[in-house]
Amino acid sequence: MTRQEVEAAVITAITEIQGISGRECPKITAKTIPIGGVPGFDSLNGLEATILIDKRLGIETPDDARLFTNETGERAIPIAEIAQRIVEFIESREGKAHVK
Repeated sequence: MTRQEVEAAVITAITEIQGISGRECPKITAKTIPIGGVPGFDSLNGLEATILIDKRLGIETPDDARLFTNETGERAIPIAEIAQRIVEFIESREGKAHVK
């Protein structure tokens, strides 16, 4: 699985949540910060998106994982950083050296 595939899974999850919620969904890129940058997307939506991402990628992120904010929860992060965290999680679980 590539980093681009992970980014695509994150973007798709956010787009799905916005659609289900009946909210506007702007063009989402690797630079988009979902919490605060996508209308109405909040930390609860981040949890919902994590479940969708897990299903799409066939993984199970730890319950205490903060995918949509920095480690302390003080700053929302962009899609690229979210994808990198997921890649690092996958690598740690599979023992791979690097996901491209």
